[in-house]
Amino acid sequence: MHSMMDEEKDAVRRKVGKPRKYANRSERQAAHVENLKRKDLKEIQAYVLPEVKDILLSVCEAIGKTQSELLSEILVRFAECRN
Repeated sequence: MHSMMDEEKDAVRRKVGKPRKYANRSERQAAHVENLKRKDLKEIQAYVLPEVKDILLSVCEAIGKTQSELLSEILVRFAECRN
């Protein structure tokens, strides 16, 4: 016979109420990466000059998009213009 605690422990988390509290920043990052993997997204790594990184960050902040969203949009538009 399951107790109330067992049911709560086995329950599926839903996006209701307050967001989940993470123990530290690395746990939060790991959860974010896992969520991205579930979305079938692929990771890219690029080395750029510090000035270019600063531009990317300021543009993202100004238009309210993540770096991933902005870079994806730029690449898709570039590919469309080439065709």
